[in-house]
Amino acid sequence: MKILTLKCILWFCIIFSLALSFPIQVIANSPLPALVPYIGIGLVFLLSLVFEGNRHNALLRWNITGVTSILVTIYILLVFFHTGWQTVFGFITLNQGISAIVIYVLPVLFYVYFRMTAAEREIHIILLAIAMVGLAIGLYFAYDSLLIMKYKHATEFQTRALKYSIDRMGIPPESANIFRISGARSFGPLEKHTISTAWVALGCFAALTLLPKGVIFQRIIVIGVYSLLLFIGLNFTGIIGFALVIFLIEFGGIAWLRGRLSRRGIKVLGAAAIFSVLTGLLIMGTIDSKIFKPIQEILDFQIHLGIGKTTMVDSEHTYFEGFVRDLAAFPTNMLQFPPGFFIGDGFSVFAVKAKGGDYGLSETLHRFGLPFFLALMIGLIVLIRRAANQIFQADGSRSSASRYLFFALCVTIYLLFAEIHYTIWNAKSILPIFFLSLGLYQRYMPSGKRKKLSSFLTSAPSQLK
Repeated sequence: MKILTLKCILWFCIIFSLALSFPIQVIANSPLPALVPYIGIGLVFLLSLVFEGNRHNALLRWNITGVTSILVTIYILLVFFHTGWQTVFGFITLNQGISAIVIYVLPVLFYVYFRMTAAEREIHIILLAIAMVGLAIGLYFAYDSLLIMKYKHATEFQTRALKYSIDRMGIPPESANIFRISGARSFGPLEKHTISTAWVALGCFAALTLLPKGVIFQRIIVIGVYSLLLFIGLNFTGIIGFALVIFLIEFGGIAWLRGRLSRRGIKVLGAAAIFSVLTGLLIMGTIDSKIFKPIQEILDFQIHLGIGKTTMVDSEHTYFEGFVRDLAAFPTNMLQFPPGFFIGDGFSVFAVKAKGGDYGLSETLHRFGLPFFLALMIGLIVLIRRAANQIFQADGSRSSASRYLFFALCVTIYLLFAEIHYTIWNAKSILPIFFLSLGLYQRYMPSGKRKKLSSFLTSAPSQLK
């Protein structure tokens, strides 16, 4: 078996084990399955260094050249710094420190490998795996959601998943958030409904990346199938974020915002509108009224919450009032740990306020501190703008750069939009895909001498067949 083929098989297994690590942990009642993807990556690195070392000697080389590498370098330094001092001074245990390193540093290996070393065939296989596992997660998500809406009680898996999460957090059951088994809506197979939703969206982005750009009907079918699964999952933020990405990137919304109407974008949008209407009529005509009513009630509540017609649960404020108040409280919160204003409170359980909640942007601000938070937001916006310009200038070209930047762009915009509500970039199965996207930016938007080296390394693996 050729080395490249073996690595492709490994990458396919890595993506599936990464995406499904949480349900595997629940079934095994152990956190160890979360390490399986990184064992696979270790094997990929070993194969590259031993059998392709002459061509992949850049694998372990670290150069700070460009926005992406600067952001990643500062990020790594922050993670090690925070985890180090918090462990040394006893604010977190050694096990918690190791856990923080595993969760936040090991995903950087995706960036290290895909920024220059990976063959295009490996990228293709990874996207295929993401599309397939995203579809599988979406199908289970929709199935579980329909069961919960119809019978008003959680499935056995959701009960086991809640018990596993409580045991891992080490908190008494009466203190746990039991929304997972409340019978309101499904969490899907992953840790949170936002993460299950994100994987369905990632699956669609990967499938669209693999499809030729001219096959409009097939692309509409793909968007329709994944959209239907997202709709049944009922994560409102995910649905809006997905729709925004599809409009901006797939339907040419970025070009429209620049005042340039795209003929292809108009065709795709028209076809999508017709497909949506027909699908909606079919669903309304066939769906059980016992299921349709809960869907309508949840969507009505989410819409009213989004436009400020109703307040948050257990709060007198609308969502956006709470969002602004939470961001504005950052300086006051940091009085508990003044250096945190500049460096954040880190990546472990140590926190000046409870991490997580309804305001993802505020959580990320507290985690990174103001300077790096601003640098991160500005840096990602710069990457989005540069990638969008490159795709726009390609004018429909199916070059490797425009294809894979399409995926990176979709992922980045989706994760940034999700910050409006829940933070999901730091999920164990999502963060590696984010770093994969950063690697694609670094790979396909190079400059100067790196461009020639990147071109050589990209084509080199194909010569080993």
